Amino acid sequence: MESDTYYDILGLPPDASHRQVVNAFAQLAERYHPRLTSDPSARQRFEEAKTAYETLTDYDKRLRYNIERGLPDPPRPGKTAEGGGLLAEVGSLVPDSWPVLLPVLLLLFLRFAAYYAIDTWYALGSPLWGR
Repeated sequence: MESDTYYDILGLPPDASHRQVVNAFAQLAERYHPRLTSDPSARQRFEEAKTAYETLTDYDKRLRYNIERGLPDPPRPGKTAEGGGLLAEVGSLVPDSWPVLLPVLLLLFLRFAAYYAIDTWYALGSPLWGR
């Protein structure tokens, strides 16, 4: 790890996006995780990849790391390298876990609507109660 940069360890260019860093670490973790192999060199490789991942996924640490080594500034998380305009910026606001969040938000909305439905019913005047 002395001569290799964190980018070399993960097999990425210095201008790699946050998502590319995460994906590269996930691939290395599948291959070298200590629970999946008993090879001591694989354990060392996993620890190097873990250290690289922890540094490169934190924007401030990554910026400091790049400045110390004379590398270009990293792209900000959520921004695409090709600058896809307004749609890319709006798309970066949507979390990757939206398929999980959407039903939860829907259930919360329905619970809220059910809780306040009777009050709304009374306030508007119910045809059933003749008010």
